[in-house]
Amino acid sequence: MKALERYTHEERQKIIDRLTPLVQVEFGENFLAFASIASFARNEDSHYSDLELIVFVKEMADPMKVFGIGKIIDGMLIEIYCYTPQGYLKDVRDVSKNWVISGSDKLSPIVNAELIVELNRYSVESLQDKCLEQAVSHWPEVQESAGKVLNAVAGSNRDGLLLVSADMVEHMLELLSFLNAVPFVTFGRFISQAKSFPEKPKNWDHLVDVFNAGIPAPEVFAALIDEVITEFEQIFESRGCNLYDCRDPVEMVAALKSLVDTKQSLN
Repeated sequence: MKALERYTHEERQKIIDRLTPLVQVEFGENFLAFASIASFARNEDSHYSDLELIVFVKEMADPMKVFGIGKIIDGMLIEIYCYTPQGYLKDVRDVSKNWVISGSDKLSPIVNAELIVELNRYSVESLQDKCLEQAVSHWPEVQESAGKVLNAVAGSNRDGLLLVSADMVEHMLELLSFLNAVPFVTFGRFISQAKSFPEKPKNWDHLVDVFNAGIPAPEVFAALIDEVITEFEQIFESRGCNLYDCRDPVEMVAALKSLVDTKQSLN
């Protein structure tokens, strides 16, 4: 197998040491800083972890976008992203649909520690309000994914049940992150971290325990989903949110036309 090779933290550091002068020369006067992120930056990388790095530059064609490249080299995935400082804060640290995982990101400086420390100090304004807005926006995806699970149970589609259930659980996890205004640290600990959240449906832990057990009784699982969806609705109601503000297809078409006229996106 060539796709996965075991690496130590020290071996990844040697790769960074090799890359650092190459990055500085390649970007020249446009170079600002170099940093690691994710598991390596947290000193939590394991045998098969990838290596994620960020190059910060002064200028880009679109300063608010990210550019990146990922390559598997000698059995390890290496991903290098390029940002302006402003683009990084907008794309990674501000609340967006990807904030559930990117919001916890901390940079570990490689070059220009002063800038990296400044970026790590960034704090999102109106965090609770922005997260609640994202939670409301994410609700249709939770409903859609839950509907697929209920369809699989109703159609005795055992082969597809685990797959669509995993999709539903992931969407619910993202929703819980927004409702608690707490981003996840790493994908492998989404469920364990969500179990510690104070704001969640009372049957949430039971739901994921049944899912982790391989869904031994699909009909019981379907009834549990119905309870959890209802409990999510109650949480939104307690926050003063109206999840179902569009009650007629005509309203939906009018809302779409408004988005087009104002050049907005559904996302």
